[in-house]
Order: sequence, then C-alpha cells, then structure tokens
Amino acid sequence: MKFSKKIMPYLSAVNQRVPLVSNWSSGQHIEHLYKAYKEIYAELLKGEKHFPTRGWLLKYFILFTGFIPRGKGQAPNFSLPQNQDYSAETIDTLIEDCDQLQIKIFELPESVYIHHPILGKLSKKQTIRFFGNT
Repeated sequence: MKFSKKIMPYLSAVNQRVPLVSNWSSGQHIEHLYKAYKEIYAELLKGEKHFPTRGWLLKYFILFTGFIPRGKGQAPNFSLPQNQDYSAETIDTLIEDCDQLQIKIFELPESVYIHHPILGKLSKKQTIRFFGNT
C-alpha cells in the first residue's frame, strides 16, 4: 500500500502532538520516515553495509508482530526531524517523495539487503515489512 494512502487519515493535525503516543508531531514523524526511506534506499543501492548485530530476537519479534516498542529506541541522527511546524505544502512534498522512494525500493531486486545497526541483516522483503509496507 502506498505511503500516502496509509498516512492520509492522520493528517488533520500535522503539528499536533499526542504525548501518550509520542513526543513528536505527525509532521515530525512524516519527516523522519522520509529521511529513513531516503537512507534505506541509498543503502539498498550500495549493497552490504556491516554493523554489529545485537538484536536478532527483537528483529523477529518486530517482523512477526509488526509492533515496534515506542520510546525504547533512539532514531539515528540522520533521520531526526528538523522542523517543529509544517505547512501543507511541505507535508505534501514529503509524502510525495516517500511514495516515490517506496516505488523505487519495491523495484529493486529481491537480492538486495541492508545491515540495520540493531536488527542486523534485513532482506529487501524484511526492510519493507519493517517500514510497515506489507
């Protein structure tokens, strides 16, 4: 399912935070996801990148259940949102860019993979599942 179709129901208040869910606003989550998509696509294109593997059990828990424990991890610096307030145009651009990156990721060969710093080696299929794009 396209990123834009999944995210549309949550766009009514992109600058609003729901502290019980996250300290980030919906807009900040969209910016984070865009930056993560961009980096993952680049890594998939490059091929193998080695990181120490520490979380094989967490990897299979996340991939099997689709549940990512919120507030337990730390987003890498490259993917941290830079903005606090988002215009409708900015959000539209980020969503469109996410859709395009998602299409590019789906078009890559099945043999590509990345090494996640915590979860270890993720195939293209596992990477897509990790992003919630099953």
